[in-house]
Amino acid sequence: MMEQLTLQPGERLVLASASPRRAELLEKAGIPFVKCPVDFNEDSIMEKQPSRLVRLLAEAKAEACEHEGLVLGSDTVVALDGRIFGKPADLEEARSYLKTLSGKTHQVHTGVCLRRGNVKLSWTAISQVTFKTLDDIAIDEYFSYVNPLDKAGAYAIQQTGELIIASYAGLLSTIIGLPIEEVCKVLKNNAI
Repeated sequence: MMEQLTLQPGERLVLASASPRRAELLEKAGIPFVKCPVDFNEDSIMEKQPSRLVRLLAEAKAEACEHEGLVLGSDTVVALDGRIFGKPADLEEARSYLKTLSGKTHQVHTGVCLRRGNVKLSWTAISQVTFKTLDDIAIDEYFSYVNPLDKAGAYAIQQTGELIIASYAGLLSTIIGLPIEEVCKVLKNNAI
């Protein structure tokens, strides 16, 4: 099975996502790919457990992509005390997210699915992020640099993250949106 999920010489991975962050991680890793954004209603998957939710979403995205070849689907959420923080609907919700995460350690769950035909492998990577204590001024400053509306948890660690983040543990790439180190292992048939 694993052999079918390796990238063959001259083959390009099919990224079932429009995420510029995932594309950047693949580019930096030197993985040739093409984008195949899928039109998928993420609200159609009703799951409260964050690790399972992102894995199911990653699988659904990979399956929704009609491209031939090796397809990669991925999804990321932030979780704190059983609450899931996806992409905020508006700036008010984004501000509420950051106030809730302020001064606390939360988890970032990123689901990944690699699929070729009917063969698929999916998993979840988890990292921890600890926020600084944030007031309205700190949040306003952060929002002056970052558009929080297309980001799980309303933030991006790679974009002036030092303004709001005290520390993290685990793979930075998981927090950004794709555990690229793990993806590379699978693509080279070294498992995860």
